[in-house]
Amino acid sequence: MNAPGVTVWAGIWSGGIIGPFFFRDTVTAESYLEKLRDEIVPAIKSRMNLEEIFYMHDGAPAHYAQSVRYFLHETFPDRWIGRRGPIEWPARSPDLTPTDYFLWGVIKDRVYATKPKDLQELEDAIITEMESLPEELCRRACQSVPERLQLCKDLEERTTAVNHYICYFDSLDQLSSVDGVISPLSGIFNILNTLRYIIDNRENIVQIKPLSKELATTVLKVCLAHQHRTITNTYWTLVHERLAKSNTLLYVKLVFNEIALWKSYIKM
Repeated sequence: MNAPGVTVWAGIWSGGIIGPFFFRDTVTAESYLEKLRDEIVPAIKSRMNLEEIFYMHDGAPAHYAQSVRYFLHETFPDRWIGRRGPIEWPARSPDLTPTDYFLWGVIKDRVYATKPKDLQELEDAIITEMESLPEELCRRACQSVPERLQLCKDLEERTTAVNHYICYFDSLDQLSSVDGVISPLSGIFNILNTLRYIIDNRENIVQIKPLSKELATTVLKVCLAHQHRTITNTYWTLVHERLAKSNTLLYVKLVFNEIALWKSYIKM
């Protein structure tokens, strides 16, 4: 779970991939600004006209430092998207961002399949897989953004007083005009008690109890079956050992995310 890794930046546009570029240490405002100035922007400039594009990045702390925002204002005046930029973007919206709903998942699957033995092999595999990614896939991923945005707009227009959103959030600062909470947490860090003071009607807070070991196993098998796979009996033994320690719904989801990456599995 704590294996060494690398921090990589990559951009996607309808003509392919920009990058990848690697950070050797923790990404700070200074290191991100240096990477922007010395590598990222020159790479973009070599592929397209800077005056005709919009630059977009997420709301990571290093991305909205004053020095970074000043550089982006100078390089992409009124044409960059991000936190505290001229064009805001909704936080935690991976379904609207091609790097999240397409690029990282595809690259991770292909890189893990090569089983790199060290960080250098990992970086080499990332470079190889990104360079070999077909331009057509990138184009289709980017062209799906307008359709995804329209779906969000249509959903908002259909929402009335009797039709409600169901939102998933991972921090209390995302709560805004929320009427109820369904939580898989079992009193962790006293979060539910905190929520009871935020939600007006405390009866609208529903706690999902931990699953039984048997039900948790069934849920995992169904989720794996949707991917047309299962894991070996040896690995099921490991999974059952973990479920014996915790079987909250959230933990079961984390277990599935992990075992879905294992390569020793049985195709169905």
